[in-house]
Amino acid sequence: VYFELHQYETSLRHYLAAVRLTEQHGLTFRITPAYLGVGNVLRAMGKHDVALEYYRKAVAASAKEPEDRMRILAENHLGDGLS
Repeated sequence: VYFELHQYETSLRHYLAAVRLTEQHGLTFRITPAYLGVGNVLRAMGKHDVALEYYRKAVAASAKEPEDRMRILAENHLGDGLS
């Protein structure tokens, strides 16, 4: 919601909190969307290089996800970020 309202700082704070939480507890299920969210916010803020780092983290995380669509989403976002 914050992203759609262009409240990027708030959106980024929430996404980063989700990433930290999942990393602290070693969770792998649905971490990919959190990395993608961080990347999307950073890209919208004009921080393309940092966004690419998070898209790459999403691709790596998606390999541990039980759903194949997470890998496809991550690779798609990375591709968009590179264009």
